[in-house]
Amino acid sequence: MRMKNLDIEILQLGMLETNCYIVSDTEGGECAVVDPADDAAYIVSVAEKSGMRIATIILTHGHYDHIGALASLAGATGCRAHIHPRDAAKLTDTGRNFSSLLGSPAVYTGEITPVEDGDLISVGTRNLRVIHTPGHSPGSICLSGDDFILSGDTLFASGVGRTDLPGGSPEQLTRSIRDKLFALPDATVVFPGHGSPTTIGKEKAENPFFH
Repeated sequence: MRMKNLDIEILQLGMLETNCYIVSDTEGGECAVVDPADDAAYIVSVAEKSGMRIATIILTHGHYDHIGALASLAGATGCRAHIHPRDAAKLTDTGRNFSSLLGSPAVYTGEITPVEDGDLISVGTRNLRVIHTPGHSPGSICLSGDDFILSGDTLFASGVGRTDLPGGSPEQLTRSIRDKLFALPDATVVFPGHGSPTTIGKEKAENPFFH
């Protein structure tokens, strides 16, 4: 999907059909992979087919269904993992990232680049802005472009992220969405961690968790 300055390709990967995003700057020839849920070889092949070089890996949070292919993808590309410090410990702990519950441990022990609210992550000649949105997880982040946002498991079409897991907080999640995401222009396209895209305006008007 072509947005204002970046191309976005959606790959539904893993047993929970997590949305892994390849965000590409076609002018710069580089792309970022957001939430490599599964099948690193496939992610690499999709990027290469588009003529893009994977230069960045970004995690919206550290739960297993968003990091399943992280170690393999980092090994194949030489990229570090960008993650908020409050979720970084999940990458090396199969209990905290819940991968041990499914009998498929996901562990990443490579280098990380910590990111905080307001940081800019380069994608070729463009940037994604980090928005810290705790609630689903203490280190949950969203990534904002000129006319879109990658919302991870914070905001979905007609839904919000679950808050019953360790570190979750319904109060924090509500504040994150109301104060930070709903402050974006109504036309902003929302690309969530699961399910179909939506818009900020539609969720403000129709999301049942806010009405």
